[in-house]
Formats: sequence, structure tokens, C-alpha cells
Amino acid sequence: MDEKLTAHNRHQCDGGGEAMGKSCLLVQRISAYIIDEQFRPDERLGTERELAERFGVTRSELRCALETMETQHQVKRIIGRKGGVVVADNRLERNLNSIDSMREIARKQSFNLTTQVINKRMRNAEPYERRTFGMQQGQDDRVYCITRLRRIDTQPVCAETSVVPVALFPNIIHMNLDSMAALFSDVFHMPPHSSQESLETVTANSAIASLLALHANDMIMRVTRLSLNTHSRVFEIGSECYRPERVRFHLNKLGYVRHSGVGAYSA
Repeated sequence: MDEKLTAHNRHQCDGGGEAMGKSCLLVQRISAYIIDEQFRPDERLGTERELAERFGVTRSELRCALETMETQHQVKRIIGRKGGVVVADNRLERNLNSIDSMREIARKQSFNLTTQVINKRMRNAEPYERRTFGMQQGQDDRVYCITRLRRIDTQPVCAETSVVPVALFPNIIHMNLDSMAALFSDVFHMPPHSSQESLETVTANSAIASLLALHANDMIMRVTRLSLNTHSRVFEIGSECYRPERVRFHLNKLGYVRHSGVGAYSA
């Protein structure tokens, strides 16, 4: 949260009607409060009731202002007993060991996520992949390797590679790969039951750096993922490489208020 955001909020108020102007002024007051009191990302501002009392407005008026700030990713609302209004800083919030797809994660936080398929090919499984997928001698050991680039508001955020057995997902590379999670569930009837993920900082190789608009050997955050079905069988080996300033990782799941403008989940 910085002065640029308050300047943006002032610009948004220009030309609005009386109701819009009142809401924008409240956004400015809340933004100034965050800056003056030096609130940090993920720090709790309070409940809606507490904030409405603090700023002398109705909860309806407060919610209108909060919706604007959520759209700008200045705050987020967490549901649950320990929930409330929390400071945000335009980073994608990512829970480790979650089975939510990237599209679902972005949708819940009202981020505009787009996907570009960079490369897709079939090859023979490498030794680690054969062991992880439980491929036996003489079985089909071919895999599909699919690399996609995720962008939020046209800016690269994550380069993701998925490796899946050809035997389990025949012809998947010829389908729409915007949402592999939807294909797993709806086409192949194999939704993820659980996932095992590890997080580490690594240096970006030239290929990943180019996709993420970084320099080779810049530091990135990498999540290595195993997706398991209901029989605890690994059906996907995934790797997600993130620009570190665009993501924040959590060990515990967080809840989010559904945004009024959010459509049905399609991924």
C-alpha cells in the first residue's frame, strides 16, 4: 500500500455521482488509515462492524467501499471465526497442498487470469517419472509434457509444466488446455483428491526467465506438485515457477468472500 494507490483512488472519484463520490471518499479515508498506521500485508484491519464504527458510516456504505478496494486488491475479506478485513498488496495468495486449480485460486481473489500454452509434446518417461507414476516394465511409459504461461492483467506470474501419463489421458494435448483441472475432472473423471507440494527458491534458467520477463539466474519461487487420485495414485507431476513479487504462500487455507462480479467456475 503506497501513495500511488491513494492517487489512483482520487482519480476514480473524478466525474462520479454523489453516491460514487461518497464511496470514493471513504476508500481514500481507509487507504490513508492503512498508510498512516503502517498496516502490513495480511494484517487484520478489523471486522466490518468495527470499521463502520471507526469511520462513522453504515455497513452498507462500508461494503461498497470495500468492494472497490477488493477490485484494486488493496484489501481482502476473510470469512470464518477469525475473519475480517485484511490488508492486501496485489499478490496472488497461494495455499500449499491445495487441490484448487490456478484458475480457481485467481477467480476467488478476483484476479483476471489468462493462460497461454507454450509447448506440448509426447516423450518417454524419465526414470523418476516412471517410479512416481508406478509404471511397470513393459507398460506404456509415454507421457505428455505441457508447459503453460499464466498471466494476471497481461503480466507474467507463473510458468507451469505438467507431466501426465499418455495411458491415463489419451489425446489430452489435442484438447483445450486452458484448464487441465477441468479436463481431469470432466473429461477423464479423475479429479485430484489430494496433492503433495514442496516450495523452494531457485534460480531461473534462460527458458523460464524469458517466459517470466526476468533475467537468467534471477531468483524465483518454485512449487513442485504431485496430484493424487482417490486411490492415492499419482497422475500428474507439476512444477510451477513464480515471479516472487507476485505471489504469497500460506500453509493454512484461507476463506474469501465471493465477489458479486465473479462468474461460475469454469476451470
